[in-house]
Amino acid sequence: MKNSFLVLLFGLFFFNSFAQIKFEKGYFLDEKGDRIEVLIKNSDWRNTPSQIQYKTSLDGQSQILNLSQVNELGIYDQVKFVRKDVEIDRSSSVISKMSNSRLPDFKQESLLLKVLVEGEATLYAYVDSNLRRYFFDKENQDIKQLVYKKYSTVDREMNENSQYKQQLLNELSFDGATINSINKIRYDKKSLVNYFVDYNESLNKDFTNFEENKSKDNLNLSIKAGLRSSSFSVDDRRSVFGNQSTELENTIGFSIGLELEYVFGFNGGKWSIFFEPRYQNTQFDDERLVFVGTSISGSESITIDYSSIELNIGLRHYFFLNDRSKLFANAAFVFDAAGTDTFIMYESSDSFEFGSNFNIGLGAGYKFDDRYSVEFLYQSSRNHLEAFTGIDSKHGSMSFILGYTIF
Repeated sequence: MKNSFLVLLFGLFFFNSFAQIKFEKGYFLDEKGDRIEVLIKNSDWRNTPSQIQYKTSLDGQSQILNLSQVNELGIYDQVKFVRKDVEIDRSSSVISKMSNSRLPDFKQESLLLKVLVEGEATLYAYVDSNLRRYFFDKENQDIKQLVYKKYSTVDREMNENSQYKQQLLNELSFDGATINSINKIRYDKKSLVNYFVDYNESLNKDFTNFEENKSKDNLNLSIKAGLRSSSFSVDDRRSVFGNQSTELENTIGFSIGLELEYVFGFNGGKWSIFFEPRYQNTQFDDERLVFVGTSISGSESITIDYSSIELNIGLRHYFFLNDRSKLFANAAFVFDAAGTDTFIMYESSDSFEFGSNFNIGLGAGYKFDDRYSVEFLYQSSRNHLEAFTGIDSKHGSMSFILGYTIF
């Protein structure tokens, strides 16, 4: 069962490499300024990209475009990049590399900037690994960097040059923007986008907030119910006649849970974390042979009544097929809190209560319309009897789970 699931999980990741990738309508302007309409793979870039994948038609071959050859790039209503000649300060914020000067060290560069807000005042971002800089222009004036710099003082203390606040006050002030409110603005995307939106709204002119159309963090609540095929074996070393291992026949149990999932807005909403308390119940009724020495003296029944609350904390990744369908794979750390009436009992009157323990869950499935899901879940073996001397157990399972997302 374990090997079959691992093959399935590997197949899912392999399939993702060749599955339909979502290419969206966009364009780019080449070095000559010619506009070329294409379909662009939307990777929801966290860093300023150096290249993109694009197609000239839905059934066309994917191609790589080096963005050093591009003056502008866009996916309609979602994202836009423009190439600008700017002066940028690349001073490091790492303490060991920090400058001793308060003043920015500007150098002229040709950069591909991401447009965050476009209007009478336009806000741009440039991200290169840990370097994050914001730029602006106003009414087609020259583009400028909003200056923020960390530097080291002569006493080896870290200080900040927050000149961007003065720039906003001097060049982008409007009714409602006070010294106090500007002083609270942080040098980050959310805070600056909000300010530029407020500025453009104050002018009563059209503008575009590209961040408004991006994927946002999302919280989902789903109810899940499933059937579980479980295997169980017991290794009993208490007899003077040697070890006795018993493999029970697989049995079917059930589970029901409530999953809270937090979907991250970056990377197109492909990553999430989840927490799911899940109740499960499994019962075994079987027999084992009884040995005296190497001879079989008879058999006795084994009864297992196993119920528990499983607390699942995990990470999930989605693979989008189209606007309505997506595959997913997840891994979870599972704490199994066995119920007080959970036990294994031999006909000879030996009985053992199960202990609580941990294991790993690996899942793969399909979700439709962000509402309905089906999932196959493999859970690694648990030893419910590890607290007892001379006897161990192995309990593994494979589940088929249906889910419905309430919101």
